[in-house]
Amino acid sequence: MPDSGIDLNPAGTLVMFTDGVAEAFNADFEEFGQERIVDLVRAEADGPAVTMVEAPVDAARRQAAAGRSPMTSRSSSLAAARSGLDR
Repeated sequence: MPDSGIDLNPAGTLVMFTDGVAEAFNADFEEFGQERIVDLVRAEADGPAVTMVEAPVDAARRQAAAGRSPMTSRSSSLAAARSGLDR
């Protein structure tokens, strides 16, 4: 497999989620969705990276619990933040 990379701007943050977060269902069997993840990450963009990860995961879990449908897929998330210091 070829190597690939991502360039983060100084003070940039990379946030990743597995499909288990996007595929959390509510009582009407509607998925939580990628757009909601993006909206919640952007809403937390000025805060710490951990909040950018926790906000969508917590909201997806609440949606699944309200729908009495546990998240059917395992979910993982990761945030990597650059300090803005170039060495």
